[in-house]
Amino acid sequence: MHCEVGDFLDSPFKHFSSGMKVRLAFSVVSRLREPILLIDEVLAVGDKAFRNKCYARIEGLLEGGDTTLFLVSHSAAHLKRFCSRGIYLLDGEIRADGPVDAVIRQYEIDTDTLEEDLAESDL
Repeated sequence: MHCEVGDFLDSPFKHFSSGMKVRLAFSVVSRLREPILLIDEVLAVGDKAFRNKCYARIEGLLEGGDTTLFLVSHSAAHLKRFCSRGIYLLDGEIRADGPVDAVIRQYEIDTDTLEEDLAESDL
């Protein structure tokens, strides 16, 4: 089984750990033949073997050209790996929209500034 919860299939879903729920959900959703795939931090959970399976599955979906991926992540590495375009929201407003490298750069500039502002306000 792709999600590696086979030993627990007879267990009630409510007894699954949060990591097991995410594994199962990603496995099911990534098998659907839908044109849009929304992934929200799923790559932040699980072990390396599970992440590698997720990477391979996402890459396979994107290679076909029939799937649009919306990846919500704080990982610049994941965004650069899977996305060509990025949208960065700040306080509910679009702060940057464009090539993923430029959007990540803007996010890093803003978060460094925000951290400095917060540090100065503590003085």
